Amino acid sequence: MTNKLENILEKEDIQFVCDIMSKTFMLPIHFLDKNGDVLFESAERFVHNPVFPCKTDVFNSLIENNEIYNFPILKINSFYETFFYISIKDYKSFIGTFIVGPSLSSNLTLETIDELISDFNLPITYKKKFFNYYNQLPVVNTSTLLNFSLVLYYSIYKTKLDIDTIKEKNSTLEHNIPQMHNLLNLTLSETRKNNTFHIPYKYEQLLFLLIKEGDQNKLLDFLYSPPSGEKGTLSKRSPLRHFKNEFIYACTIAYRAAIDGGVNSEVAYALSVQYTQHMEELKNVQDVQDLRLKMFLDFTNMSYIAKNKPRYSKYITKCQNFIFSHIYEDITLSQLSKAVNLNPNYLSGLFKKEVGMTISNYIQKERIEEAKKLLILTDNSLSEICTLLNFGAQSYFSTIFKRFTGVTPKEYRHLNKIT
Repeated sequence: MTNKLENILEKEDIQFVCDIMSKTFMLPIHFLDKNGDVLFESAERFVHNPVFPCKTDVFNSLIENNEIYNFPILKINSFYETFFYISIKDYKSFIGTFIVGPSLSSNLTLETIDELISDFNLPITYKKKFFNYYNQLPVVNTSTLLNFSLVLYYSIYKTKLDIDTIKEKNSTLEHNIPQMHNLLNLTLSETRKNNTFHIPYKYEQLLFLLIKEGDQNKLLDFLYSPPSGEKGTLSKRSPLRHFKNEFIYACTIAYRAAIDGGVNSEVAYALSVQYTQHMEELKNVQDVQDLRLKMFLDFTNMSYIAKNKPRYSKYITKCQNFIFSHIYEDITLSQLSKAVNLNPNYLSGLFKKEVGMTISNYIQKERIEEAKKLLILTDNSLSEICTLLNFGAQSYFSTIFKRFTGVTPKEYRHLNKIT
């Protein structure tokens, strides 16, 4: 892609962009020259992280090895501060960098602040400093921040990008740390590079292989035979945080292995996010370890199913993918027939012939599978799950659930819930 930089290189134009964008989106904006010094800024209320001596240290920590990219880079550092930056270059040389931030994706709790102090071995006096600092940061969700990056990028290069493109390009950068619920894509490479956590390479490879192959029995034998050598520590003084970080690392391996084992990447990613979000709510180490085992077994089972499921025609596969993508909607035969461009009656017959059940029964089965995840991984009430999955009456939901699982939703949650 050729970047077209017109009058934006004039000093007054750069300052104008900083000012108007900062006022529009209510976020600090700085422009650093090619040497990393702040040339322009629009950040009246900007205060830098108390851990860093000055704000240039914060900014320069974001841009590693002076790497230049032709798309916005989204980063979250170890202090949960979110930034994005855009490199500025003309046809011949690098000129500087727009840096937007910091902001938070959500408000930080006192517990999280305590964990930061413990993890970085800081004096207790930092608790008040952090509390005051984080209270001054704007809270901006990732979607809004990405849209802001699109606007700023277009104002500079007159080139249109989309959010999916930015996400895809960012996910290929080993050093990048996106928002916490996207951390799964990059944790493995990040922890290796920083040498902050270590599982013996052969152990990691065997774990990956067993999950990929879908062999639960061998996996259990393997998990109860710990690796030789010491594990590194991701959290110096917080055991719970250490096991949570280890969970994220392990989940990264598991969901990548499942994809290699034939599991749909969207399905694997969605499950990894659910597990990670639920894990962050847990309050003791044992619960995190229990959930970790369940997560391993779940991904392994998904690989087993993927390897052993029948191969369907392209029409039925497309139909199943449509059902998966719209499981929270009221799916009709008419919608499915239009999606696959087949006559409704013909599609019904073909589906029953290949899958062995009617379309309506298959949709019910998939909704029950989704309900099982919600019962285990969320605190949603039965009525909320019933409504989300379009079952209508809760009594009907319970009847269908028991038909497929042999127990009621309440019993299933009691038997499987990780508290």
